[in-house]
Amino acid sequence: MSGGGATHAFDWFSIRSWAGSQDRAFEELCFQLRGAAPPGWVTVKTAAPDGGVEWYDKATDGRCHGHQVKFVHDVQRLLPLAGESVAAVGRNRGVRNVVRLTFWVPFDLPDPAHKVKGKPVRGARQRWNDEVAKWKRELPGVGDIDIDLLDGGHLLERLLEPGNEGRQWFFFEQRALGLEWLRERQRVAENIAHDRYTPQHHVALPIASVIDGCALSSTFRARLEACAQDLVDAMPGVPSLARVLPAGLNEAGRAPFNELYAQMSDGVAKATEGALELLSVAREVGPGWMPASAMAAAAAQVARLLSKAQEAGRQMQDVSNEAAHSATTKRPPNGRWTKRSWRQY
Repeated sequence: MSGGGATHAFDWFSIRSWAGSQDRAFEELCFQLRGAAPPGWVTVKTAAPDGGVEWYDKATDGRCHGHQVKFVHDVQRLLPLAGESVAAVGRNRGVRNVVRLTFWVPFDLPDPAHKVKGKPVRGARQRWNDEVAKWKRELPGVGDIDIDLLDGGHLLERLLEPGNEGRQWFFFEQRALGLEWLRERQRVAENIAHDRYTPQHHVALPIASVIDGCALSSTFRARLEACAQDLVDAMPGVPSLARVLPAGLNEAGRAPFNELYAQMSDGVAKATEGALELLSVAREVGPGWMPASAMAAAAAQVARLLSKAQEAGRQMQDVSNEAAHSATTKRPPNGRWTKRSWRQY
């Protein structure tokens, strides 16, 4: 998200109010999305006055990792507010030894790499870096503090992690079809049906197979593997050239026949390789993962190869039939049909 616009499906600035303001809601959301404190450290959440941090993780030796949230639209509004928080943290080093300070913001920082009139364009990222360097030079107690920024894109990544569906709904009123939501809907359906439903009265519907496919259930995966195995088992064998070469075929006819045989055998061989590869992939499909597009493309390729091989086989059969017909058809001694020769034969 850049400059306060929507990030993916979420617009951070549409967050619901909490404790009287959107600012407090965003602060609470960031706190809930925080990472775990290092082993042995404790997390302390503050309230105003907060000494420059919304919460901090504290080690047994007194070192602290502080976190500050700024619900603003862009870097221009961020810098003065962040500067005040950094100054407060520096003043309080004797009481709270913050050695790392992370700012959480609901936007991404533009970072241009082009030049205008031969000079590099100074974007929001560079302005932030320059301001951090200035704070470390000029503000008391700040020189050795690591100052970092966690932007809107990283926040979104955390919010979309499994288990945060309830937070998405609470803060943004966006329903997330997570596993717990689906389980709840199933419980509601079971309660409504009560004793009117029994396994003996179950009616199988086509939609069940669609749901199995969407969920990549064990039943669907077993059926997928069985289909792939059936395809491998159905691959046709290719007889040797000596067995299919027509006995009555003359020398001139053998070259095109051999070419057709090569086309057929090559198509069948490649199609068999494709079917075996499909089977291998089908066996690796697991919950939440299936390369459906790649598998569909591979299956279509197998079908095309078999179609070409089948066409070559039909042409070979035509050549064989013609050769057999020529071998069984009697010719007059001089090779020409006349009324007399017809009477003789």
